[in-house]
Amino acid sequence: MSRADSVIVDRAPLADQRMEEARQLARDLVVPPRGGPYDRFVPFSTWEKQKAESIFDRLVAQPKSPREDIKNLVGLVDLAGSTSGGEAMGLRSELRDTARRHPQEFIEETGGDLAHKTWELLAESLEPQSETAREGLLCKMHQVRSELAGPKPSGVEWNLADAAALSWADYHRCVIERERLSGREDLKALTYHDQRVDRAQKRFLRSLKALAAVRKLDLTAVQINFNGAIRSDE
Repeated sequence: MSRADSVIVDRAPLADQRMEEARQLARDLVVPPRGGPYDRFVPFSTWEKQKAESIFDRLVAQPKSPREDIKNLVGLVDLAGSTSGGEAMGLRSELRDTARRHPQEFIEETGGDLAHKTWELLAESLEPQSETAREGLLCKMHQVRSELAGPKPSGVEWNLADAAALSWADYHRCVIERERLSGREDLKALTYHDQRVDRAQKRFLRSLKALAAVRKLDLTAVQINFNGAIRSDE
């Protein structure tokens, strides 16, 4: 049994056999007990009740896949990871371990892909009112990246194509914002927007030149010097 499966299996008994223990644990995570005889009778505020119920739901959840387990674990850490109970449960350690075992799923579920975030922010700045227009723009950016990357890109080529697609969109954003000027702006404002267009175009062209230069190299035979030792990156 893989460790991913064990995480799921280990939590299943909470849903079947120890519901009350899970509920008490959720309460303790929200308001840590002080060792007094009346800890269990301390009334909760509405917010504390909602938080305890949310933690309880996650404790007894039975994820069916690593992706579901990541969502559940991330929710637990956000709710109780910094509490003394969360520390005792090792929630943060489990979170880090899960990230190492399922890096791609973890990145996607936690928003760790900064390039993807940048694309979405750029699309939103261009099309703040229309979701369909944003999706159309993102689709075009993906198309530009795929065309530049080629059928079997190396990691370097893929990342340069990704940067080029972003530069392409940013260049067109600057052009659009320049063309939207009413014409009544002063010379300083017009010059500023013209310079933005020029800088964005240069960034786009530099990314294309870098991609073209990389394609002239034999990346399978690149040698890297590590403290005097030559290693072939094959």
